[in-house]
Amino acid sequence: MGRKQVYIFLWTLLIMLTGCEAPFPYKPTKTRKFVVIEALLTNRFHYQSVKLSYSAPTTQDTIEPISGATVIVETKNSRLYFDESDSVPGVYVSRRRFAATIDRLFKLTVVVDGNVYTAYTGVMPVRLMDSLRYEYVPDTGLYRISYVAPVFDPFEAAMFEINLNWSHVPGYQNKPYDSTHARMYFFTLRTMDVNELFQPYQEQVYFPEGTVIVEKKYSLTPFFEQYVRALLLETHWSGSLFDVEHWNLPTNINGGALGFFTASSVIVRRYVVE
Repeated sequence: MGRKQVYIFLWTLLIMLTGCEAPFPYKPTKTRKFVVIEALLTNRFHYQSVKLSYSAPTTQDTIEPISGATVIVETKNSRLYFDESDSVPGVYVSRRRFAATIDRLFKLTVVVDGNVYTAYTGVMPVRLMDSLRYEYVPDTGLYRISYVAPVFDPFEAAMFEINLNWSHVPGYQNKPYDSTHARMYFFTLRTMDVNELFQPYQEQVYFPEGTVIVEKKYSLTPFFEQYVRALLLETHWSGSLFDVEHWNLPTNINGGALGFFTASSVIVRRYVVE
C-alpha cells in the first residue's frame, strides 16, 4: 500500500472513530401483535417444551404469554400433543417424553385463535467438544471462563450453554439465587463476521473455587445458525465499529408468526472448579 493510500485509510478511520451521535426522541406507536414461537427439541429423552408469546413494541414492554393454544409435533409415525404448563404461562410441555433423532423430520403445528402456524425441522449431529477451560484471577480471588470453543469452524455450527452454581460453597450458601448462579452462552459459526471481531466489551462472570459447571453443546441446523447470527448482530455484536441496520430476526414459521422451530443433538459435561 502506497503512502497516499495509507493517509486516506487513516483519515477515514479517524472520521469513523470521532463521528458524533445525537439523541433521537423515540415515540412508540401502536403496532400489530405477532405470535412468537420458540421451539427447540433435543435428542435427549425427556419432556420437550414449546414457548408461545405475543411480540412487544419495545424491549421495555412486558412479554405477554399465550394461553389456550393447540400445540402438536408430528413425525412420520406419531403425533405428540403438548399441554400448557400449570406453573409457567405460555410454556407448553409434551404429554410424554420423546427424543428428536437425526433420522426424522419433525412438523410443528400451533393454533392460536383459529390461526394455524406450521414449521418443519430436522436434526444435525454433534461432534465431541473440547474441554472447557477456566483461569484464576488473582485480583479478585475468583475464577472466570477462559475458553469454551472456537468462534469459527467451517465444518460445524454449535451453541454452548454454560450453567454455573456456587450456592453450596461456604460463604455463599445464604445469598440470593442471582448471586450464586449464572448462565452463559457461546457460539461457534461456520463463517466469520467483522462485527464479531470488533464486538463491544462483554461483562465477565467471576465464581469461587468449588463451583459446579454444567456445559451443554447443541448442534445447529442451517436455519438456526442463520437465526443465531442475526440475534448476535442485534445483541452481543450490536454497537461495534461496523454495526449493521437492525431488523426483525429470520423465521421458519409459516402463517405469519415470528420465532423458530429447530432441533439439536446435545452433549453434556460437568466440571467442578478446583
